[in-house]
Amino acid sequence: MSAVNKTYGKSIFRTIKSSLSRFLAILAIVALGVGFLAGLLSSPGDMRVSADHYYDESRMYDARVLSTLGLTEDDLEAVKAVDGVEAVMPVYDTDLVLVSEGEDASSYTTRMHSLPQDTSAESENYLNQLTLVEGRMPEKSGEIVVVLTKSFTGGESWIGQTLRQDPDGEAVDGLPEEFTVVGTVKSAMYLSMENESTTAGSGSLGLLAYTVPESFTLDYYTGFYLAVADTVELDSFSQAYDDVVAAVTGALEPLGEERSQIRYEQLIDDAQSELDDARAEYEGEKADAEAELADAKQKLEDGEAELADSQQQLNDAKAEIDSGWAELNQQKASFNSQTASAQAQIDSGYAQVQSGQTQLDSGLAQLNTAQQQLDQGYSQLSQTEQTLNDTKAQLDASKAQLDATKSQLDSLTQGKEALFQAAAAAGLPVSDTSDAGALALIAQLEAASPELGQQFAALQEGLNALAAQGTDTTAALAAWEEGNAQYEAGLAQYQEGLSQYQAAKAQLDASQAELDTQRQTLESQQATLNSTKAQLDQSAAQLRQGIALRGYGQKDPVVEYRIEGFDMFDQMVDSIRESSIKMLLTIEVRQAGAAPKREQVAKPTGEGFVPGNGAPGVKGAPKGQPVRVIKIGRNDPCPCGSGLKWKKCTCAQYHPEGSNGGEN
Repeated sequence: MSAVNKTYGKSIFRTIKSSLSRFLAILAIVALGVGFLAGLLSSPGDMRVSADHYYDESRMYDARVLSTLGLTEDDLEAVKAVDGVEAVMPVYDTDLVLVSEGEDASSYTTRMHSLPQDTSAESENYLNQLTLVEGRMPEKSGEIVVVLTKSFTGGESWIGQTLRQDPDGEAVDGLPEEFTVVGTVKSAMYLSMENESTTAGSGSLGLLAYTVPESFTLDYYTGFYLAVADTVELDSFSQAYDDVVAAVTGALEPLGEERSQIRYEQLIDDAQSELDDARAEYEGEKADAEAELADAKQKLEDGEAELADSQQQLNDAKAEIDSGWAELNQQKASFNSQTASAQAQIDSGYAQVQSGQTQLDSGLAQLNTAQQQLDQGYSQLSQTEQTLNDTKAQLDASKAQLDATKSQLDSLTQGKEALFQAAAAAGLPVSDTSDAGALALIAQLEAASPELGQQFAALQEGLNALAAQGTDTTAALAAWEEGNAQYEAGLAQYQEGLSQYQAAKAQLDASQAELDTQRQTLESQQATLNSTKAQLDQSAAQLRQGIALRGYGQKDPVVEYRIEGFDMFDQMVDSIRESSIKMLLTIEVRQAGAAPKREQVAKPTGEGFVPGNGAPGVKGAPKGQPVRVIKIGRNDPCPCGSGLKWKKCTCAQYHPEGSNGGEN
């Protein structure tokens, strides 16, 4: 038997030796498989240990309490009182749709959680603690942190982004319209790679976020997260852990039913209270409305009775009005037919006013032309004044230069005379009085007496300067006398030009004064014409209104028209003819410097006018023909065209013998 085993062993070794590479490959495969199997068998335990450690560090909740009716502070106290409950964290939760800003706006179906007031690691009621990845935790309403998960990698930069509630969807009450991302976190609550479902938005959560409780304005909690006592040391995947948590949840079940009924009754009571208040308000307003309706009905019945009485009065008044309208139309027809002649006189007055306005406009145009000529004269005069000023400045500069030259020449001449006297006193002969002789004499004095020669250094310098210019004192004096003669001639020409300028300016000023006077006359006559036209308009309106009103007063329009119309408009037309038109026809515009020209500007009106030695239109008129006499006042302009008042004029045509014309 041992021999067989020995032979078998040799056979095995021989086989391995013959195929060593294949044997080693099979051996490696077996070893690798054993290693993978050992790893797979040990990994679940390690993963559970790691997860349990992570849950303990983040204080992952052990149980959660939810209610469709909401949870109150009383519910919170009742849950805290349950045996085995170590800590309770009340929260607000809601699902909504948030939209990012910008051109590439994205929509996120979001679950929004609230954080506790105290988020420090030592806080007893801070469960499901977050791990801050970047940024900071929210501190005020509207600030959020985004949860990064396996399925939501957060590849973009979230911090600083602004998310708004979907404007196209239904806004979620109790939350701000806008949120600002201030950080990113990780949470032990969200380790699954699967997205949770929701009733908001797309139906699948795409974003998880936390904010401060102040962001919610709800008056109830949406859930409680519970930490069960004596579970930290237990494996969260063990049966012992499940048993401990089950004991607490078992105690919460009957409490939940009890608190749910209380919450339900509370909501019913609140709703019933609001309903009762609304019903009481409705009953009160209904009673008031019924009372108002009763009053309104009584008023309506009274109004109907009054309306019936008023309708009868209205019918009677309508009959009277119809009768009055018939009579009024008859009176208006009579009035319109009788006022035609009055309107003709009004139109005639307007025509005369228009004629006067035309003459005024013509006179104003002539004044403007004359003003333009005066302005041109003033412009030329201004140029002449500038030329005179320039000439005067040149003359003054020449005079100053001549005076300076004369002073220098007088100084040199006096110096030469002093030199000759000094030379004679020194016994030097003076035979040459020219500048060259004076320079030679100065040289002799310096040789004889340097001190005496030094006294004439200035004279020597001046004579040398003249010599350098190629002249001497005699020639320079002759040149000065010639320049002074030219200056006197230029000054005489300037004085003559200045006199001509002053005379021309005086003439222009006189013409401007006369033109201003004539312009004031025109403006005064224009004001008179405007006043006359206004009076004409007012009289025409008064005539129409007065006659019409008297027709309404059961008076005969024909009689009223005869009384008012002819008297009023005859007086007005006479006034226009005598005071306005006559004055306008005497306007005369004179050119500057032109002599007054006699021109007849007013002619008598009326048929059969024959001038004579007596009153115009009387003496020498054919008998049997109507003659209209011109009334000329003593202060009116004389119609002969002299421009004088009638009492100052001496013309024979309008001043017969024995008249007061020509008085002083």
